[in-house]
Amino acid sequence: MIEYTYTNHIKLSDSIRNIVESNKILSPSKEICVSSTYTQLSEISASALETYFQCPLKYFFNYVLKLKDPISSDIEMLDIGNILHDLAYKYYLRKDRLTLDIHSFCHTTIHQIIENDEKLQQHINNPILINLIAEAERLITHLRNLDANSKFMPTYFEKAFGSNRSFPALQLTDNVSLKGKVDRIDIFEDYFRIIDYKSGNADATLAELYYGKKLQLFLYGLAIANATGKKLSGTFYLPIKNVLEKADNNENIYKLIGFYTDDSDLASAYDINIQTNLKSDYVNMSLKKDGTLSKKSDKVLSPAEIDRLLQYSKNISIQALNEICLGIFKASPLKFSNIQNACTYCPYLSLCSKHSNDICFRDVRKVNKDSFLGDENE
Repeated sequence: MIEYTYTNHIKLSDSIRNIVESNKILSPSKEICVSSTYTQLSEISASALETYFQCPLKYFFNYVLKLKDPISSDIEMLDIGNILHDLAYKYYLRKDRLTLDIHSFCHTTIHQIIENDEKLQQHINNPILINLIAEAERLITHLRNLDANSKFMPTYFEKAFGSNRSFPALQLTDNVSLKGKVDRIDIFEDYFRIIDYKSGNADATLAELYYGKKLQLFLYGLAIANATGKKLSGTFYLPIKNVLEKADNNENIYKLIGFYTDDSDLASAYDINIQTNLKSDYVNMSLKKDGTLSKKSDKVLSPAEIDRLLQYSKNISIQALNEICLGIFKASPLKFSNIQNACTYCPYLSLCSKHSNDICFRDVRKVNKDSFLGDENE
């Protein structure tokens, strides 16, 4: 039987203890089996699927037992990211956003956000929040410049899809569909791009997609393509964080980072000056002297490769759902390096014998575009 540690981080209710103990769980280093009663789903989120691929046992604690961390009373980077995220959303709700005074807008909006949040009110004199207005001004200035130098039109904001939502759910299996909310969708002619405001690690690699760590944007791309009938041209993170200083070498700290279509005409739609400058100030793309896209990065994808990655994200999501429905969960955390694995910031360490020699980390091998050609998913 697991000896649960009652700490300030996690507390188990009697009902949860009964569920776990009635299944005679011996050790989290072995397989945990639960009745399908606790794993039946009708909808699932991309973050839940990503959690499962990080570690099935982490999914079990989070989404089956529904164990949650208590809310910290301190100001954290997540709080800063949420404030800036909310600021960007409110900016795009303004019909006068092209002419409004950015300093006045940021000052007023940041204070309104703080005043409406009980936790933030307790830190109203915190230097981090005081300095946040300067960061907010840089972000909104960048968004205005991004839009002014692009043919893509910001069209949808906080767009939800799923059951009883404005856009239909993405059907994964006969019984389970994907639900979600897209931060921003921009449209240019028959194409759209997805932008996700990211306060954490604002990058994505083919390996992270292949192993299911970052599925969200491609799953969202598939859902929006089905809903709009338009083609996905790119999936991007826009980094938002309180850096409190300008980037070195005049680098744009808010540059869009992500995967995009190998199309020079679309490149000009992303940045109207890229044909002249050969490098975009707003997107992680550049052109060669002959005007074609530089392919030094594996983030430049042909239309066929984008379609392949979209389908792959759906296929391994179905694989995860099939495994979840079996009700078998094992501590098998994903390990990208010796310093980066699914255990590093896991909130359930007190419930998991992570130091046990029985736990088998899933090591990540090198991944390239050809890795997605086969039908086998890991």
